[in-house]
Amino acid sequence: MEASDFIESIKHIFAAPWVRYTEGRGTQIKTVAFCGGAGAEFVHDAIQQGADAFVSADFKYHTMQEVADQIVLVDMDHWVSEHFTREIIAELLDSKVEYLIAETDRTPIKIL
Repeated sequence: MEASDFIESIKHIFAAPWVRYTEGRGTQIKTVAFCGGAGAEFVHDAIQQGADAFVSADFKYHTMQEVADQIVLVDMDHWVSEHFTREIIAELLDSKVEYLIAETDRTPIKIL
């Protein structure tokens, strides 16, 4: 997939009001690394593993600048990147342990 199409797809899939991104190597996106929430600490692992793109949240400007020509980084709001995980985790835990799923699914952060 072309990087621009990939970025648009991520924005759509996550219903993200915005995304920041780097253009990477200008290659096709074939391998993607993902970390819900703040995943900047894993960016070098994603590069080392050969990912063409890394999707996460809360990247610092200088991190994005440092790797801008090595990988497509797609940075979105922290809550947007992980709000769906409670259902995934519930499926993984189902019948293994007792759990509760939070009924509130919102971010306290407001954006103008």
